[in-house]
Amino acid sequence: MRIETLATHLRLLTYLATHPNSTLNIISETLDILYPTAHKMVSKYIDQEIITQSRKEILLLGGDKYEYRLSEKGRQFLKDIYNLLGKSLID
Repeated sequence: MRIETLATHLRLLTYLATHPNSTLNIISETLDILYPTAHKMVSKYIDQEIITQSRKEILLLGGDKYEYRLSEKGRQFLKDIYNLLGKSLID
């Protein structure tokens, strides 16, 4: 995996740690990645139970149906990564 790809994955997990209930549109815009790329990354982490998906209560026509956040497993995973890097970001 390229360093840019690893950095993007780390940015995704860090963003969701600090911005729970984000939609794919918000994630892709904030991280400056394509929507399909955000979808692929998030789907991978949902399968691994790192990210959880919940249905939005209020749906707008043409808007995202789901919101995403880190699971407890995901928060621990991110903490472990930052510990390996020698940094502390989240409690």
